[in-house]
Amino acid sequence: MRNYSVFIGLLVGILVLFSCRKDDELISSSIANIQLSKDSISFDTVFTTVGSVTQNFRIFNPYKESIKISSIRLRNGSSSQFRINIDGIPGTQSDIIIPPKDSIFGFVEVTVDPTNSLNPFFIEDEILFFTNGNEKSLKLLAYGQNAIYFTPDTRIEGLPPFSIIANEFENVTFTKDLPYVIYGYAVVDSNATLNIDAGARIYFYNNGGLWIYRGGNIQVNGTQSEPVLFRGSRLDRDYDEVAGQWDRIWINEGSVDNNFNYAIIENSFIGIQAEYFPFSSTPQVSSNQLNIKNTIIRNSSGFGLLGTLYQINGENLLIENCGQYNVALTGSGNYDFKHCTFANYWNESQRETPLFYAQNYQSTAAGLVVGTPIVRVANSIIDGRLDIEWDYEAIDTSLVDFQFENCIIKTDSTLSGGRYINSIQSPTFPLFTNASERDYTLVQGSRAINFGNSTAGQLVPIDLVGNSRTMDAAPDAGCYEFQ
Repeated sequence: MRNYSVFIGLLVGILVLFSCRKDDELISSSIANIQLSKDSISFDTVFTTVGSVTQNFRIFNPYKESIKISSIRLRNGSSSQFRINIDGIPGTQSDIIIPPKDSIFGFVEVTVDPTNSLNPFFIEDEILFFTNGNEKSLKLLAYGQNAIYFTPDTRIEGLPPFSIIANEFENVTFTKDLPYVIYGYAVVDSNATLNIDAGARIYFYNNGGLWIYRGGNIQVNGTQSEPVLFRGSRLDRDYDEVAGQWDRIWINEGSVDNNFNYAIIENSFIGIQAEYFPFSSTPQVSSNQLNIKNTIIRNSSGFGLLGTLYQINGENLLIENCGQYNVALTGSGNYDFKHCTFANYWNESQRETPLFYAQNYQSTAAGLVVGTPIVRVANSIIDGRLDIEWDYEAIDTSLVDFQFENCIIKTDSTLSGGRYINSIQSPTFPLFTNASERDYTLVQGSRAINFGNSTAGQLVPIDLVGNSRTMDAAPDAGCYEFQ
């Protein structure tokens, strides 16, 4: 009996000892949290049929005590297209304990029908982990439609994540067969060319953009019936008019002209930024030119067209409703616009900047550059909500060279002198059919009708939608000929 009592006593002691192990102590510090093996999971398989793909990750406890995860769930809940499994148990989990210095596996699966055109291009969700009052998330991203996707594979400090879509000396063509979806920045490298066929659709995810690197080249070959489309990847109707969904088309200097013909560029931060190579120690005006014709740039949250030390030729442009400037020209350069409509009735926020602006200086990596921007505008309209929609700044006022001929300009200044030839200041009668609804065709009685110079009209004889400018007394100002 005595030996039995001793045995019982030892057993109780052992149980008490083990009940006090750190394995059974839960860390309760408010700063304690789990660690994840990944901060995001991307299902980068391009699906061609209805497919289900599974990926895994690990959840770590880095502490000497056990840690309890109060809840693990998908942010979108039961409506999510993703499914999770934590340590062998599917679905939402609660009160999961991970022993000290240990880990458990998690699995995430997605099923996508890529032929469903109602799917967004990107399907997103997050796995949320709640531990000691802290939240941690694991971002999930999958492709939702058949498309050609570009995702970043290069990261350099100071630059956005990017992938090279046209290597040096390579000639790449985007066709209209499938849409192109750009995640991050897509780069056309030096001496490479990106050709974009009529009807092609290029969509940008979040802050994505297209970078035509120094010496690279872009040729956009849209037609009136099949323009090339650049816009954000959100196709929901609610996003049709949301500005700033993607970053910009960024064009550096090169040896061959860049050409845009019949393109629609919408809902970016900057529509097109054309400039000298910004990292150059000797900045100078680009030797090549951007020719942009029969194109609409609309609803940019910042700039529609930004030119810096560049040469830009624009014809039949409609640049409308931008959060800051429709057109901004800085430093020096040569800028020529014929039969363009620059209109800004932006109402998403308060705008205090003129829609058409030029300055003869630019801060560069090599210091302040002061030059002479040569700006020629003919048979065009500059109109918007503000009293002053055209303005310029000059460090040296002798270094300015502007000329507006047969233009209608919204301004509170009298249009006189050699810079303004046969131009009209702020007419009171409406110019457009319905500016508030973004219809910039000319209304009956508009001062723009037959106001253009015939010489400039003959250089651009067809308007933005295919109407002739040479069939009546004189061409109309702007990108649309009155019918």
